[in-house]
Formats: sequence, structure tokens, C-alpha cells
Amino acid sequence: MQAKRIVPLLFSVVFLLQCGMFEDIALFSGKDLGDIKVDVYYDDGGAPKTLYRSVDRGYSFNPVIVTYPAGFGYWAVNKNNDLLTTEADGSNNSHVFLWNGGVNPVEKGYFGNPDSVGPITAGPKGEFYLCASVSEAKWLYILPPGAPAIQPVFSNINIITNNIVNIWAVKFRGTTVLYVSDAANSLYHSLNGGQSFEAITTPFSSPITDIVCFHDEVYVATNAATPSIYKSSDSVNFAQISSSPESCASLLVQQNRIYAATSSGGLYFSFDGN
Repeated sequence: MQAKRIVPLLFSVVFLLQCGMFEDIALFSGKDLGDIKVDVYYDDGGAPKTLYRSVDRGYSFNPVIVTYPAGFGYWAVNKNNDLLTTEADGSNNSHVFLWNGGVNPVEKGYFGNPDSVGPITAGPKGEFYLCASVSEAKWLYILPPGAPAIQPVFSNINIITNNIVNIWAVKFRGTTVLYVSDAANSLYHSLNGGQSFEAITTPFSSPITDIVCFHDEVYVATNAATPSIYKSSDSVNFAQISSSPESCASLLVQQNRIYAATSSGGLYFSFDGN
């Protein structure tokens, strides 16, 4: 990979990543870079987090209105320009809100104290997946486009014995593959919409930070020393990429390139994924 300045449309995003001060950043994957309506989100990683939105490709940001003063817990955006957030109220109850086009929040789920809501991801069809712990059991929920509320997916997700840290949904050769990582850096996958999960046998010794699909291969980024990126041609068996950059914080696929943002503020891209 070669470090270069990327296209001007993403220049402000590059600047934000190089600052190394934001916990997460995302573009709506369903939008083309030539579309003026491309929106960019980032959170400041604080406690509670503040979520910011840009409607001018990252040149300026404004905070998203928070429904509850405790702030955001988790958030994700889908290809339909929708934002899903979890927010805590003053009694430690968790609320799930869908912000249509980034505005006009509608409550789509509720979890009472002491239940806990985990990470969220957006799927390739515009659906959202959410992990939660209810009465000491782990649950997976889905919010299809247009659904009035989140729906439980009855699965064997309880085979994951440690706390769930993150979830991703990637489109791999026409199939939606769900990945879930836990506090022990273990990775699990599902090929049937979350109805059943199986463990990935590749050992990941460091926290998994991101998963994307590029050129019909799945890439896993880890917060580790070089090399920190793995890839798989079958979505199950992963091998390290020897020429990957230093510890990787985030991956992004746009058009014919895959970008890797590093923990130290560097930004790399590749045309072939190697």
C-alpha cells in the first residue's frame, strides 16, 4: 500500500482521521461520492458521546439533537440515509431511535434497567442488526426497512460466552454475512441472517476494529502491531496481509479502493487489497 492524499471530496474526512481524536466515522455506503447529499457522521468518543453530522461532505459538522441527556451509546447508518441510535434515560433504561434521513427520531425499541443494549450495524439491504443482553441472556434483533419496531432473531447467539463488543454485516458474493466479536477477541459468523453462529478459528490476538468486503474478499482490521489486517476469500478462513499498515482503526470501501485508517493518524489505500 502507498500513502497518498485521496480525492478532494473526502479531503475533510482525511483531515479528521489524521487528527486521531475521533472514535468512529462513517459515510453512507449507498451514496455515490459525486452526490452532493453524501452525509458523514462521527462521534467524539466522550462519555457520553456527542454525535456530529455533516451534509456537505465533511466540510462542516453540527451535533445531532439528542433525545435523552445521557447521550448516545451505539449508532449506525444505512444506505437509505437513516441513522439508528441507542440512548439512555435518567433511569438507565435504553431506547432505540431511528432517525429518518438523520432527523425526526422515532422510537423503535426499549430495554428496561438492568438490560443492556450492545452494538449496532447496518446491513446491505438497509436493515439494522442490534445486540442486547436481556435477563442475562444475549439476543440479536433486526430492524428491517419500514418495520415499526426491532424484532428478535431467535438464534444460538448465546454460544458467545464473553461480552459482545461489535457486530458487522457485509455482503459477500450475494449473501449477507454477520460477524460478531467479543471481549476475548474471538470472532463468530452467521450465513443465515443470525439464526445460527459459528466460531472463526483464525486466532485474533488483538481487538477487532472493523470488517468490510472488497473485491469478493472479506477484510478484518485489528488494533495490533504490524501486520494488523487479515483477509479471506471464503469469509471464514483468514490470513494476515504482510504489507498492511500499522495498527488499523478503521476500513472503508469506496468505488474501486479500500482505505485503512491507522491508530496513529495515517491513511492508506489500495486498489487490489494486498
